[in-house]
Amino acid sequence: MRRQLSESEIAGLPEDTVAQRIKKLRMSANKSQEQFSEKLGFSVNYYGQVERGAKALSKKMADALCEHFGTSYRYLYQGIRSEQIGETSAYDTSKKHIINVLNTCTIAECELIYPLLQVLIQERRQREMALYASRMETKKRPGRPKKSQSGAEKH
Repeated sequence: MRRQLSESEIAGLPEDTVAQRIKKLRMSANKSQEQFSEKLGFSVNYYGQVERGAKALSKKMADALCEHFGTSYRYLYQGIRSEQIGETSAYDTSKKHIINVLNTCTIAECELIYPLLQVLIQERRQREMALYASRMETKKRPGRPKKSQSGAEKH
C-alpha cells in the first residue's frame, strides 16, 4: 500500500502537463485511481492511461473533472488557475468588454447573442481538444516512418 502524501507534498507535485494536473487533482482528493475513476464514471484502465498521458483527455472526462473539482478548462489544459488571473490580464480585460457590451443590449439582442456564444465556445473547446489529441497522438508515435504518398513499393 502506498503512503498518503501530505498537502505540502501534493502542492509540490509538477503541473506541467494535463496528465500531471489530473493526477494532482486526484491525489488532493486522497483517492486511488480505482476509487477516482469509479467516482467519475470511467474505467480504471482509461483513467490510468489519461493520467499517465498515454491517452488524450476526453471532453466527457474534462467536464467531469471540472465539475467535481470546481476547476476550469484553462487549468486542465493550460495550467492557469483562476487566482493567477489578475485584474490587468487580457482575460479580465476581455471579460469586462464583453460584460459592458451585454449591459447595453436589449433582451432581444441578448437572446440573439447567447446561442451564438454557446456555439463559438463549444467550437473553440472542440478545436483545443482536437489539437491536444493530435499532440498526444504525435507524442506516442515518435520515430514511426510515414507511408509514402505515391503508394510505390520499394524493391
